[in-house]
Amino acid sequence: MYNYANSNKDNSEFSWIEVNHRQCNKCGVCVDICPMDCLRHGDDGYPRLKYHDDCWYCDACAFLCPRGALKLTGMPYLLR
Repeated sequence: MYNYANSNKDNSEFSWIEVNHRQCNKCGVCVDICPMDCLRHGDDGYPRLKYHDDCWYCDACAFLCPRGALKLTGMPYLLR
């Protein structure tokens, strides 16, 4: 599993999105389906949370990923 919080270059990527690189094929379904348009493809082609303040934690990206490569973790306590 790859946690984007550890590769944070511009402080726009946060730890509540985890991408399993073994399962992700960079298809972009998660980026396209995000209702708030928060996800973007990173320089490596994997999805990342670009606009963290706009995320609703709706889990659409993880739920609709055809390969089950996304996982939302570390969400604020009151939203769990």
